[in-house]
Amino acid sequence: LGNLIDDAAGAAGAGSDSAEQVGDSLTDVMKSVHESVKSAVNSSSHHTKPLMKKINIFRADMCFKRDNLMKDEDCMKFLAKLCSAESTGEGICAHFGAMLEAQCLPSNKNSAAHLVSCPEYHTMLDPLEGDSDEDGDGYNNSIDAMPFTPTEWSDMDGDGIGDNSDPDRDGDSVENEQDAFPDDPKEWSDMDGDGIGDNSDPDR
Repeated sequence: LGNLIDDAAGAAGAGSDSAEQVGDSLTDVMKSVHESVKSAVNSSSHHTKPLMKKINIFRADMCFKRDNLMKDEDCMKFLAKLCSAESTGEGICAHFGAMLEAQCLPSNKNSAAHLVSCPEYHTMLDPLEGDSDEDGDGYNNSIDAMPFTPTEWSDMDGDGIGDNSDPDRDGDSVENEQDAFPDDPKEWSDMDGDGIGDNSDPDR
């Protein structure tokens, strides 16, 4: 690198006829600097990665020894971040994934309520489900009627207004507060209070 810089300086001192030579020498200097920096970074990374891996394994082991890991926010976030970068599915992350699956996922994983028991860990469960949860509301995009609105996930009547804020969520033209069956578009009244909507009650 020093020789290249000296050559460039010498060419510059030789006058304007050597302008092209100066340009070539400077290009060589820049290439050499780039390669030197790249080599230094790779060398540093090579020595750092094994150490970081040991630190991560130690920290994960400490987390798994906690009495109630599921309620330890720092540990859960650490393990989620660690395992989101892992692709092997072995060791720590396999154990973590199995724990989450046992604690949070019911047998019917296609259920819209599959994350209700552990909604705060939706980002950790996404890789297990093979889906993503863009708005972070605990419902994967494939079953979320409003995948970009964290406060909404269902739109029963398909009117573009999420059920949590829709004054008439079943779309029967009777507002929820006056609707005896706010989730049934075919029923809205129950005159005798027997739990059977008047439209289908033989003795309303």
